[in-house]
Amino acid sequence: MKQHISNVHDVGDKTCDYCAKNVFKLNNWEDIQTKENKKICRVCYNKASGGRNSRVEHDMAKFLMKGKFGPFISSLDKIVPHATCGSKYRPDVLIASSDKLCIFVECDEKQHSGYDKKCEDSRMSVISSEFPAARNFFIRWNPDNYRIENKCQRTPIKKRLENLENLIEKIISENQEKIDNPCMEVYYMYYSDDSDMFTENFNFEILDN
Repeated sequence: MKQHISNVHDVGDKTCDYCAKNVFKLNNWEDIQTKENKKICRVCYNKASGGRNSRVEHDMAKFLMKGKFGPFISSLDKIVPHATCGSKYRPDVLIASSDKLCIFVECDEKQHSGYDKKCEDSRMSVISSEFPAARNFFIRWNPDNYRIENKCQRTPIKKRLENLENLIEKIISENQEKIDNPCMEVYYMYYSDDSDMFTENFNFEILDN
């Protein structure tokens, strides 16, 4: 069983230089920006090398970049700018209209099924702690199939992207008058209603339309 967990779920005692997750195996990678040699997990390696699973994340980021919130995107798959805690977490997209309102958009392929929920919560907590005076919102956006009341849903990607943009607009609009009151909230978009990945530490909402 231990070998199965290590090989199949990539769980171990080695730390990825990019996402800081503990994994079984690391890959060598030369960082394009710094030219430094990094040891990274297979998920980060797949993203960095442009693998198949990174395409939908790239399309999501490209859609947002071309849209009305493009000018407010301050980070794309990079370590959060403040890094006061020395963390190496890299949100897929960071939209910041100011230092007091931060929206982190994560492309969660297959609803991040199989991930460690405690690690996911810890990751969000560490990232948001870099902006302690801000209203922080995480959008966990799933591009794959999901189930509602045990029925498989196949909402088109185009509609999911449009609704993602609408949600970002809603968050910005609704929080202008609350800007001086820090908070941390999570939105799960296109997650199965019985998913076991929902946070236990923060307020959250499930959206599928």
